[in-house]
Amino acid sequence: MKTLSTLSAPGSEFAFTFMEKQGDGRLRFDSQTKLVDSWLRRRGEPFLWGTTRSELAEFIRPWRVIRIFDHDDLRQMHSGSADAVIAKAR
Repeated sequence: MKTLSTLSAPGSEFAFTFMEKQGDGRLRFDSQTKLVDSWLRRRGEPFLWGTTRSELAEFIRPWRVIRIFDHDDLRQMHSGSADAVIAKAR
C-alpha cells in the first residue's frame, strides 16, 4: 500500500477484494466444506491473507475506507440474484 500511494495521483481511489478473517483467524467461505479445503490445497490455491473490517483501515493507509460491500450488498445490486448463492465469509 505504501508503494501504491507513491505511484498514485492525488485523489486516487481504488477497489479491491479481501477475505474477512473468521473469529478464530481462519480464512474460508461461509459454506466451505472440508472437500473445498482439500480442493483448494491440491490446486495450490489456499487463502493466504485476510483481515478484519476493523484492521482494514490501518492496512490501507493513507487511503480511507469509503464502503465495504458484502454478499448482501452484491445480491441487492442485481435484482435477479435475490435467491442466488453467493460465497461469503463466515
